[in-house]
Amino acid sequence: MSTRKTFVRLLMGTALVSSLLAASGCSSAKKKAVELLEKENYEDAAAQLEKLTLQDPSDTELPSLLQQARSGAIDKRLIAVRMDRMSGNSEGALEKLRNTIHQQQTWKLSLNSKMAFTAGEESELAWPFYENSLVSALNSGHPLRADWRIKKYQFIFSAKPTWTHRLQDLSQQTQKLGRIYCEKEAATSSELLPWQGEFVGRICSHFGADEHVFKRTSLSRELATSSLFRSLNIQATLQGTSERELQTIRQAFVSAFENSPYFDGSAQKYLRFELNGNLQNTIARESVQLSHPYTEEETYEDFVSVAKKRSVPFSALENNSHPVTQYREETYLTQEKVKRTRSVARIYHFPATRIDQKLELTLESSADIG
Repeated sequence: MSTRKTFVRLLMGTALVSSLLAASGCSSAKKKAVELLEKENYEDAAAQLEKLTLQDPSDTELPSLLQQARSGAIDKRLIAVRMDRMSGNSEGALEKLRNTIHQQQTWKLSLNSKMAFTAGEESELAWPFYENSLVSALNSGHPLRADWRIKKYQFIFSAKPTWTHRLQDLSQQTQKLGRIYCEKEAATSSELLPWQGEFVGRICSHFGADEHVFKRTSLSRELATSSLFRSLNIQATLQGTSERELQTIRQAFVSAFENSPYFDGSAQKYLRFELNGNLQNTIARESVQLSHPYTEEETYEDFVSVAKKRSVPFSALENNSHPVTQYREETYLTQEKVKRTRSVARIYHFPATRIDQKLELTLESSADIG
């Protein structure tokens, strides 16, 4: 019995220690998240706080901190959108605006007035570039490009009826051009080239022209088995990449190949693919002097006029003509010291380092596909 009691106590003690360690771990993680928040590292703070909120739903402070981190992250992203646009990188600004609005909607985050204004203004300024890119794709005879851009970015421009109506019109033009492109390519495709028929069939199916979808005959199936490829054998030499980066690039090529018309799981051949290139990471550092304007509250002394009252003696004669001292009240002004505060504009000058990083990936590839 004594041994059993000791064992039970030991188990209870172990559970208590585990509970204390878990609480200590959460407290440490929360402290780290708050530090990230104070350093305006909002993205990492939000990721940390999301985990903590799931782990400890009883902590009533976490939702407020998470909201603060998410708002800060969206605000910084919107600033990055504006910086790209002002530097002339309209495509980059459009992509960042898409990612920012998508993230805001995923988080179900309500924008404050400042962020809502910035998001609306950047959408307004992005629209002409976006519309022109769609018109350019259609005029160049590229319906797939126009269709891809419509589907990828149209949710950004759902706030204005004029935008949605214009996108509907451009979408109809895209579908019409897609069918024309499909019919033209289907008329010239050959059963003897199964990869070409597969490619044209996918385009036709995408634009709803199912009557032109490639239908394999016994001949085309036989040709596919003998002329298409079931696997991609990549021989890669990429200077400057780690094994993990190289594996990521390999997987991207394999995925692209398996979604191409050259792939057939029942084919007999393996495609040998040579990939060579170089990944160069250039970092330039420059010492600069920066200035940060700020305001500071300072205390100073001032004098104000204060009205006060005092009793002043004067002589008066009574009936028996004896003088009697009496008093009358009079008001007078006096200067008194008071302490006040005022906002003073100041500028803090400090040295900094501007870091420019450039990643340049150069690829050369070759494959014999017949």
